[in-house]
Amino acid sequence: MQRIGSPRTTRITKAGKSGRDASNRHLSKGQIRRAYVGRKNIISLAILAILANPTLSRAGDALTGDLNKQQLQAIQMVVLAKFAGGKVSDLGRDKLPTLVDIAWQILFRLGFPVARIWWRLQRRRHVGALVAIHVGQSLLLLRSSYRSAWNFPGGSVRQEETPEVSVRRELAEEIGLVANAPLQLVGEVCGVWDGRIDRVFLFVLRLDRLPTLQLDNREIIGAQLVPIDDLHKVPLTGPVQAYVRGQFSPIDGGAAQSFS
Repeated sequence: MQRIGSPRTTRITKAGKSGRDASNRHLSKGQIRRAYVGRKNIISLAILAILANPTLSRAGDALTGDLNKQQLQAIQMVVLAKFAGGKVSDLGRDKLPTLVDIAWQILFRLGFPVARIWWRLQRRRHVGALVAIHVGQSLLLLRSSYRSAWNFPGGSVRQEETPEVSVRRELAEEIGLVANAPLQLVGEVCGVWDGRIDRVFLFVLRLDRLPTLQLDNREIIGAQLVPIDDLHKVPLTGPVQAYVRGQFSPIDGGAAQSFS
């Protein structure tokens, strides 16, 4: 499967005090973690995240000595994994998430379990809409900051929205995609997920190639194209599993085709 924007081994150059550059070397993420953020102190990790923020580069240079910008960015990736519980996709972006983005990720991660309990107690009913984006023989999956399973783009249908309006809004908000191609409503699926009695409308969008995505890096932190034959290897949300297995009610001529 093709993971979009997954972190790679970081190449860093460290300058000696004499001003002469030391030889280049490669550090894996595990080595960076052991070297710089192996400690358990949450305050130390937070300080490192702040120093890694591009907007605070001068303060970072003054307080971190020989650490260069690439090293600081590598530290920030580890801090993000530590606090937000997931990898950040840099697809279509030329800089890492800001501290505000990190704060939102932590907020989502802490708040989601509480919301699930509340929904379960209230027996809350929910209407959502998701879109399965087919790119050739692959499907686009998104990783949120608060859930381990991968999902399709989409979300809640607001009171004044139709399902199609909702899913087009979510596409723009979550991944910066304006869908000019028609969306096909293929069906709906009902179930109890995340403590809510859920009704989810399923759309399909077929693309020849995937355009550049702009992840919001708050709710959505990862994206990957997964070949249909490899979908069984990926943890999926309930509605996505229903779509992949063809276990949904067809609407408007849509066919419940199984991909599993």
